[in-house]
Parts: sequence; C-alpha cells; structure tokens
Amino acid sequence: MSRLLHIVLVTFVAWNLSAQDPHFSQYYFTPLEINPALTGIFEGKYRASMSYRDQWSSLLGTESFRTLRASADIKWGMGKSDFLVLGMTLLGDEVGESKYRQTLGHMTVSYIMKLSQKKYGTGSQYLSGGLKVGVGMNNTNWSNLWFGRQYDIANQTINTSAPNGENFTDDLQTETYPDIGVGLFWYAITSKTSSIYAGFAIDHINKPIISVVNSNTALYQKWTFNVGGELGLGGLHGLMPSLLFAKQGPSRQINVGSQIRFNKRAWGDVALRIGLFGRYVNTFDGGHLDAIILTSTWEMGRFDLGLSYDVTTSSLQSFNSRKGAFEISLTYVNAEYQRRQKVSCPKF
Repeated sequence: MSRLLHIVLVTFVAWNLSAQDPHFSQYYFTPLEINPALTGIFEGKYRASMSYRDQWSSLLGTESFRTLRASADIKWGMGKSDFLVLGMTLLGDEVGESKYRQTLGHMTVSYIMKLSQKKYGTGSQYLSGGLKVGVGMNNTNWSNLWFGRQYDIANQTINTSAPNGENFTDDLQTETYPDIGVGLFWYAITSKTSSIYAGFAIDHINKPIISVVNSNTALYQKWTFNVGGELGLGGLHGLMPSLLFAKQGPSRQINVGSQIRFNKRAWGDVALRIGLFGRYVNTFDGGHLDAIILTSTWEMGRFDLGLSYDVTTSSLQSFNSRKGAFEISLTYVNAEYQRRQKVSCPKF
C-alpha cells in the first residue's frame, strides 16, 4: 500500500506540473533553454552541450523522472565587433509510470552588439537580443495506467482489461504545438578576472494548447530573469555568484548560490569549480526551500564536465529519504576564431 501511495503522490505532482517546463539544477549549462539571447555567449566559434537529469529514482526506480537535452550554436562576425549567432536545442522529458513525454525542438537566433570597449577588452559591454521558434509535442499512453473502476475490491487486485470509465479515443494521445520565445541579455567585462551580467526572457509567448485529453489547456507563459557575475579573489581563485528567477503561471522558482573557481583563467588549463545552491519554490503545499544543490565542474581545456546532486528539503523528503535528483552536463567549445571575431564573455 505504501508503494501505491508513493505512486499516487508523484503522479499527482506530475499531473499538476504538466503545464510547466522541465528544469535543470545546473541551469548555467543550459543557456539556450533559459534565454535565446544567450545563444553565442561564449568565447569561441561554436559550442555543443548535453545534459541529463534523473529525479526521484529512489522512490520510483526505473520509472523515475528523466530529462535529456542537447544544444549547439555557432556565430559569425558582423562588421568590426558584432556577431550573428544561430543555434538549435532539443529536449525530451519523461515522467512517472504514465510515461508522459514532452519533446521540444527549437531554432534560436541572436545578435550580439558591442556597446563599449576599453583596452584589452576590459570595460567592454555587450547587449544580445534573441528569438527562438520551435515545435513541442506531448503524449501519454493511457494503457500504462489503471483507474478506480478497474480495482477489484473483493479480490484486492487490478483488472486492466475491465472498462476504465474514461472517455479516451485511443490509448496513445498526442498533441503537437508551435512555440515562440524572446529574450535580452547584457553583460560587462569589468577586469581580466571579473564580469557581471543580467538577462530577461519570455517563453511560450503564443500560449500553445498542450492538452492530451482534448481540452483547451494552454502552456503558461514563462518569465525568466537571471543575474550574476565573476569576482576575482586574487591569484588562482574566483567567486561566481548567480541567481535565476522563473515565473510560470502560478508557479515560481528561485535558484541562488555561488561557485568557487580554482586555477588560472586560460584555455588549456584544468580548473575546478565547487558550488552550493538553494532552490526555493511555491507549490500546492506552500512556498519553501525545495532543495539544496551540491555542484562541481571540471574545466578541461575546451570541455566542461558538470555534476550535481539535489538534496530534498521539502515535505517530499519523508518519501525519498532526501534523495532528490542527479544531473550531469558536458559542454564543448571550439576556441578557434579570426582575430576580429574575438569577443570576451563571462563564465557561467
């Protein structure tokens, strides 16, 4: 019975989040999902990135919530100091025993404009505007679920061949929809080891219909604001604080914390980042600190490998023993560019 209660609880949470976007704890490795204006904000010619998140495996085993994303972007110099950037991102999300799936594919474009420049790039300011256009698809297979009318009280068994009493035309229900988002991003390189940045984005401007039960359920617009920077601590160290605020319909989420970076700021060096973040959310049982996130990042030349683990601090800890989500990310940046195409960017 306890297993059944766990499944009911998680299914209820998943159903109520079906009109929300998947999220990543290592949001600094998912820039194109946060803001299309972050397309091209890196020091190099092109970038490729992948992330995988596994949530609540301690509770659901092989039926855990899994999210996989991949992205790539490439830029071209425009004039003396501006850039045109194209990107693409793919995301797939599967939740619970219902196998509810979300699949999203977007093309992104941004234009990065230099506002000011001082000697050796320090004091430079940039403004980027971005647009993303894509298609989403949601589907679920009702045959994976059983309903109250299929429960045999006398024998205390489930008869999936019995009528479920629901008005489903097919076992597999699918909904495809267009999706549009826009964003702005500003940053300044204040010194060789310091920078600041701020960005704002609106996703799902067209409020697409996403229901798989033939209703008019629309995907809420999402408003995202992120701010942060890097502060040189002298020698080989740096502090990298950041904050992400997202509002989508009645839901709000705040991720705030910092990483400490050890080693030199140079290509080809191996550097280590260690971070601690907190995630604050408002849910059906009120606002609270949802998780404490432990992060680490290895910078290995052109590759960044990130690992993180969410320690549950909400009321769900009584079900999952504080075991939240594991996440891994890998990013590759090609650093080859023409001299006139070189641009300084903040680290995330």
